[in-house]
Amino acid sequence: MQRTAPIVARILLGLIFALSATAKLSASGIFQADVAAYHILPSLLVGPFALTLPWVEAVLALYLLERRSRIRRPPIDQAGER
Repeated sequence: MQRTAPIVARILLGLIFALSATAKLSASGIFQADVAAYHILPSLLVGPFALTLPWVEAVLALYLLERRSRIRRPPIDQAGER
């Protein structure tokens, strides 16, 4: 169970990022309007942020879903400590 929980969490988080990126990329105009409606960013940054965030999410999703992205644990020494 110790090994499966991080793998399942990584896959679920990767799928969440992938779905989020897909939704934002497929309706980029709506997402940009949503970002602008929050009035958190200056209007000059809304467009670049709305274009960049979905791609960052997509890259994170690929990283999390790739098998080799597993976090490496340090080897256990003779005394059984990490």
